[in-house]
Amino acid sequence: MEMKEEMKPYIINYLESCAYGVWDGALKADSHARLCEIYCKYNIEADEDLIRSATRKLTDHLDEEIDFPLKKAPQYAILWHNFYRKFVTYAGEV
Repeated sequence: MEMKEEMKPYIINYLESCAYGVWDGALKADSHARLCEIYCKYNIEADEDLIRSATRKLTDHLDEEIDFPLKKAPQYAILWHNFYRKFVTYAGEV
């Protein structure tokens, strides 16, 4: 399985945890941790703590980074691709 497909369900979980009216902090934290684990699995030299820190630029500002809607239902089919691209970009900067 390639990294993108392995990350997909956790990205969607992450986005769902941030959706208006849901705001599930435990799911959000768990999904972010799993995304970092998967990234490190495919990028052996990556440090999980550094990846988590670097990708917070994305996770703390979803509305600005991927146009995540703050007051309406997200379009997960589109947003998960945008999230993946940004996550990998920020993680790759470490």
